[in-house]
Amino acid sequence: MLHAVRPGGGIVLTVPLHPWLWSHQEEYACYVCRYRVGELRDKVVRAGFDVLYETAFVSLLLPAMLTSRLARRQARTEADTISELRLPAPINRLFEMVMDFERMLLQSGVRFPAGGSCLLVATKRQTKSLAMQVSISKPEFTATDTAFPCKADVGRVSSHS
Repeated sequence: MLHAVRPGGGIVLTVPLHPWLWSHQEEYACYVCRYRVGELRDKVVRAGFDVLYETAFVSLLLPAMLTSRLARRQARTEADTISELRLPAPINRLFEMVMDFERMLLQSGVRFPAGGSCLLVATKRQTKSLAMQVSISKPEFTATDTAFPCKADVGRVSSHS
């Protein structure tokens, strides 16, 4: 990913949080894992990015998500993965309102320590070019030299630099 981003460019990532929430829902969504808090940040920083913003989200619905996952584990229901997403209209509307409120909180600057997912924004670290890191002294040319000396002119380079 680092090579696909220009220096100063950025990435926006969302990943599922908390391995203890793993269910067949993640397999259905083709997820490979659920991250621990801070794990994505560590990987992104090690890869060469600077984290600008990080928060959990789906935080206010985390208790409902946990309840649903625990109920499925106890019932050992695995056949219909999508059934977890089929909610009665009033509950679906309530959850939508909760998410709207959470979005408002996030936009006002609130950051959540836990939630169903993590949002991370980062920029590719800017590296100084070699010429900026190492002081390179350019040879001075005499007034009779051209801007682009040919091999014959190289001997006329002034040595008082």
